[in-house]
Amino acid sequence: MKYKFIRLCVIFAAFLLAACRQDRDQPEELLRQQRLNAQLFLTLPQNPDEGIVKIAGELAEQNKLHGFIPDFIQNYGYAAWEHALKAEGAAAANWYVPLTGENSVNAFIHCVMAKGQIRFRLITPYNIARILESIPE
Repeated sequence: MKYKFIRLCVIFAAFLLAACRQDRDQPEELLRQQRLNAQLFLTLPQNPDEGIVKIAGELAEQNKLHGFIPDFIQNYGYAAWEHALKAEGAAAANWYVPLTGENSVNAFIHCVMAKGQIRFRLITPYNIARILESIPE
């Protein structure tokens, strides 16, 4: 009887250690996948415009500080850098970077580059609907 109890304790301990190991490995796998997704998000096409390089660099720096890109990808999709549109103004350059999901554009990152600074704004269908509702007829 004593040996059965010891065997049962050993088996229980083995299962407990295995479960703890899986819990510890899972976050590492999740972090690895998130880093990979962030790299994919920031991957630029060949010969990108200098403005796109600066925008992607600033997003990479912000991601290092705040780690927002994995959640951002989940909510809005990946940046389609090769389809970014540039609008030159007198005082600033405006960039519109589409965010794509499964064969659709989910949103845009609006980037304003002026006086050596980059400002970002997220444009979603919800934002556009609110803007259109606020315009008097």
